[in-house]
Amino acid sequence: MFKPSEKLNLMLAEMGNVIVASGIQITRIKDDAEDKWQALWRAGVSEFVACLIFIFIGCGSVIASKSTLGDDKVLPPGLILIACAHGFAIMCLIYAIGEISGGE
Repeated sequence: MFKPSEKLNLMLAEMGNVIVASGIQITRIKDDAEDKWQALWRAGVSEFVACLIFIFIGCGSVIASKSTLGDDKVLPPGLILIACAHGFAIMCLIYAIGEISGGE
């Protein structure tokens, strides 16, 4: 049988609060729906940030190939530079956020 104070603590714990009374700590009960939304937001934000970084590196590689090679046309060395930059960028981003977003 519960004492009245223990019953109150259990009722408050079911509402999601952390209660510390007389040396007993009752932690918050996790909600599955809240965890799903949190995981969804975490995945979405990480994919958004990775996409921004990928576009920045990709556009930067095109600008860098134009400025270093100095031609108006994109020649094969410039194409190789651009392709390698995109490849390394996507590889690094997959390793960085693959576990967070579950992508790739």
